Amino acid sequence: MARARVLLPALVVPLRRIIRADLSSIVTPSSLLIGSILAESGVTARHSFDNLKRCIRISQAGKSDRHPLRLNSFELCVAGLAGMTLSPSIRIESLTTSARYAKGAVVIIDVFRAFTTAAIALSNGAAAIVMVDDVTSALILRERGVGKVCIGERRGLKPTGFEFGNSPHEIRNISFSGDIVIQTTSNGTKGIVAARGASCLYAASFVNAAATVRAIQKSGEQEVWLIAAGDGPVRAEEDEICALYLRALLQGRSPDHDTIRSAVGTLSPRLDGQTLSAEDFAACLEVDATPLAIQVEQTEGLLVARGVRAEGKS
Repeated sequence: MARARVLLPALVVPLRRIIRADLSSIVTPSSLLIGSILAESGVTARHSFDNLKRCIRISQAGKSDRHPLRLNSFELCVAGLAGMTLSPSIRIESLTTSARYAKGAVVIIDVFRAFTTAAIALSNGAAAIVMVDDVTSALILRERGVGKVCIGERRGLKPTGFEFGNSPHEIRNISFSGDIVIQTTSNGTKGIVAARGASCLYAASFVNAAATVRAIQKSGEQEVWLIAAGDGPVRAEEDEICALYLRALLQGRSPDHDTIRSAVGTLSPRLDGQTLSAEDFAACLEVDATPLAIQVEQTEGLLVARGVRAEGKS
């Protein structure tokens, strides 16, 4: 501990002189404190300063998503003590197959309509959502009493035997009051099932984008994968735009919501009146409408999603 008392002033004061830029785009967990310094105090101050300065240059160039910030816990701690914020490495990938390789904080994005529907179900009182990758599994789990309500779609339509389809408008006024919901969709829930390497796993859409970013920031993860689920083998414009929006929020920017709605409305060809109604389209573009992030964890062999609140500014 005596060594730590000597190290802190020696490291923090010169580091503050090094940092002259606005690093508002970067985030560090406050939990990385003196314990990290003691654990890795063998790292030289000069090595840490050089690495931190490299990261500052990357941040100023706006390339943190292409050049991941590789800081050890000692350097993260010193950065936090010196007033720095350190942005996570952010990677955007397309299609649910990419989820197999994702790690760190992984966000599966399905705007039309899986995770808009999931967010509304949780906001309307559902205790949890069990996410599965096929219709048969959903029906079996309901029969076994794991959940009470099945929601989802295949080819955009409600499967036989399900209580609800994959429509946020359909369930907007439904109270789930503590029920466990079982959900399966053609793309979104398949991405959740595929993301086996995630240390933190989230389901996101426009309606809970800011809440998802706050949850990631609270987790302290320094590697973030944003997976735009798409539609089968085809990229979906709305998921790609949502990924860009999430990245902007993670980097401290605040894109205009009307511009986002206009971009999706102009680019997405999926408003067909059958599998995506005008009401669903509008519901899916209520940007940041819910304060709940959807965090998915494995519980007794099942992937269980719950609504979580994370305080803070995104």
